[in-house]
Parts: sequence; structure tokens; C-alpha cells
Amino acid sequence: MLKNSKGIILPEFLLAFSTWLVIAFFFVPAYMQLHMQMKAIEHDLLAHQLLYESLLKWKTEDVNMESHFIKEGNIMFIFRWEEGKEACIEYEGVSEKTTQVCENI
Repeated sequence: MLKNSKGIILPEFLLAFSTWLVIAFFFVPAYMQLHMQMKAIEHDLLAHQLLYESLLKWKTEDVNMESHFIKEGNIMFIFRWEEGKEACIEYEGVSEKTTQVCENI
């Protein structure tokens, strides 16, 4: 840098600006993708938990299970029951795709 410079010169400004652009264009999409994955894992964990609780209730109380809806937060879980075969829970995931979790009985 020049000894008597009274401000930022153009190459320094362009270097700093391009550095911030690289950071923004690389880290912001990576952060958004990571956030979406975390939400998907949260929803999957909640689905497994609800399925486990429903099966535990069926096992301990010995009641007939029927298909029903469970609303948790802003997610609608659909519990399906096939007698003697499997129990499934469906929900619409983060990517607007229907996800299904099943457990054989």
C-alpha cells in the first residue's frame, strides 16, 4: 500500500468484495441444505416416536388399532394398521414428498 494513501484503493476493494461474494455463494446454500436435512431428521424421529408409542399402546392395553390421524405441530401423520402384518405412519416431509415409516408386527 502507498505511504500517503488516504483511502481504500480499487484493487483492495475488489478483493474484499469478491471474498465476501465467495463466502455468500458457498456458505449460504450449504447452510440452507444443512437446515433442510436437520428438519427432515427431526420429522423422521418424530414419526418413529409416534409409531413406537402407538405400538406400545396396542401391546399394553390390548386394544384394536384403527387407522387414524395424528397432528403434531404443523405436520399431519397418518397411522395405518394392517392386522397381523405391519403398522405404518405416513407424513409429508420437508421436501413436500410423502415419507412412510413401517414396522412389521
